[in-house]
Amino acid sequence: MLFRGNSRAGINTQAEIHQSHGFRVEPFAHLPSLPIRRSGRYLSAKSRIADAGEGYGILAWAPANDQNAPMPKQESASAPPGWQVHRSPQYGTIMRARCDALVRDILINKERRDLVLRDPCAIHRELFASLTPDGYPEYAGTYRGQPGTTLEGREISGPSLLAPGKTFLFTSSTHVPDKMAELVDYVSWAIASTPENADQRLGSLAKTFGLFGCIHPFLDGNGHVQRVIFAAMATAFGIPLSGRFSIHPRPYDMLLMTMLELFTRNSGGQDDINRVGEYLRFFLDGVYALPYEDFDSGG
Repeated sequence: MLFRGNSRAGINTQAEIHQSHGFRVEPFAHLPSLPIRRSGRYLSAKSRIADAGEGYGILAWAPANDQNAPMPKQESASAPPGWQVHRSPQYGTIMRARCDALVRDILINKERRDLVLRDPCAIHRELFASLTPDGYPEYAGTYRGQPGTTLEGREISGPSLLAPGKTFLFTSSTHVPDKMAELVDYVSWAIASTPENADQRLGSLAKTFGLFGCIHPFLDGNGHVQRVIFAAMATAFGIPLSGRFSIHPRPYDMLLMTMLELFTRNSGGQDDINRVGEYLRFFLDGVYALPYEDFDSGG
């Protein structure tokens, strides 16, 4: 574990305290670049130190009374790689073909729709299994936070549109599996009790879309699965998709993304659901294509 402080004097005092407890104390500059594990996440010691500034750090694996204690082996502590699936070779061509075929299936095949709504992991695996880093097949079809996998403890954030230059966090990996189980249960209930009111159907779609985005359950590829679920749920409600909708490429940009960030920051209140719903109407046809003042909530 690495301890750090904001001033050299303060860190020296801390260093003396930790030395007395049997830890080896080193200047930050002497710390190895070997990745270490802290609070369930893998961090590079040197990159962490660069953020902290000057001072000293403590290496928990090397007690002061054994200065020759061996460092842990690289393979036992090395960080699993990140994943930016859009950098995969032929990504655009591959995803367009897979997603177009999936939409066609969703529109005509109830069993496919049911699978999408029952098991998001299966759909994520279907779309991305061939695009994961070598040696990390679990990146496709596994939720962040899944115990015993390299997805355990993986936290992710998104660039903020509301506060440019900053980021905002999605749901903590610790809670992802449970939150997704709750969302799948909600979708099942919403489909089973499909409301006749068009406004209520739109509200269920918006709530599901927003909650999935707030959770961001996968390491990457969340937007695609989010749109697959939207297409399957809308079709199950008997709502036609508009020609503006696609799973790949993404059919929206900053406007809806801003609403989704608000949803995430505010934990999905009713106002946030309504805002997301207003934008999702553009990807639906039928009564939802009417001008808002002609939109019949009872239709």
